Amino acid sequence: MILGHGHHIVDLRKLEEEADEHQAARQAAREAFLKALGMTRTGDLLLKEVNQDEIEVSRPAGERPTMTLHGRTKETAEQQGVDQIHVSLTHDGPYAAAVVILEKK
Repeated sequence: MILGHGHHIVDLRKLEEEADEHQAARQAAREAFLKALGMTRTGDLLLKEVNQDEIEVSRPAGERPTMTLHGRTKETAEQQGVDQIHVSLTHDGPYAAAVVILEKK
């Protein structure tokens, strides 16, 4: 059962820090994860329970991207019923984007 899905796009030209398209796509995935949990940067109390530093996005060579949660963020996702996280990353020119789907088996 799908618990939530989120999508986020990043314009590399608007980032304050220097980042390549791979880093920007991973940042987009972290933001998409927040949206999939139903959180935004403004107002949601659960947002205090989630730390983007505890969201690890990786893509081993030749494999699908993965998202691994740590610490309080992992506990919060588990409390919300998240069993599996699906991640899709993409980039083209100055844009990077990600889609995250949260699933409960």
